[in-house]
Amino acid sequence: MERADYYLRELDQHKHLTKQLLWEEEYSSGLTGYRYSQFCHYLQRYAKSRSGSLVMAHEPGDKVLVDFAGDRLYLTDAGSGNLTPCEVLVMTLAYSHKTIAIALPSQRTEDLLWGLARGLTSLGSLPGCLVFDNMRTAAKKSDRYEPEVNEALLDFANYYGVSVLLTRAGKPTDKARVEG
Repeated sequence: MERADYYLRELDQHKHLTKQLLWEEEYSSGLTGYRYSQFCHYLQRYAKSRSGSLVMAHEPGDKVLVDFAGDRLYLTDAGSGNLTPCEVLVMTLAYSHKTIAIALPSQRTEDLLWGLARGLTSLGSLPGCLVFDNMRTAAKKSDRYEPEVNEALLDFANYYGVSVLLTRAGKPTDKARVEG
């Protein structure tokens, strides 16, 4: 257990290092007497004790978490077989986890606003707040403490009577439900 910090740091720093490889190295050099299953058990227990967690309570209809899906998808034309690249806008209600996905031609502001309007129409009611990460189409200036919201997005939010929140840069846990 005294080397657990070292093990976790090594696993984080080296992309292709696995627990199995780390254990084999430590076991063969005599630094650990644990078998692999015990090694993993205690390492996981230690990692869990070191990490803090926060349960975020959401009110029904209060927030919609908005993000683009990670990888680009392709629409296939049934007749010609041509592939058209598209971005997928994902909107998730924070309380109920209801999720809506909309294919868009790009992540440009115009496409984002059109997709948001379609998504809000699909929900059937308006939330109190739209929560975005610091994507370029939502944030004019990305900052950890005071991000600035894009003016077109602010006009959209004012028209629909919703507020806009931008999460902290580099903190996907702020809107983990839509990230998943």
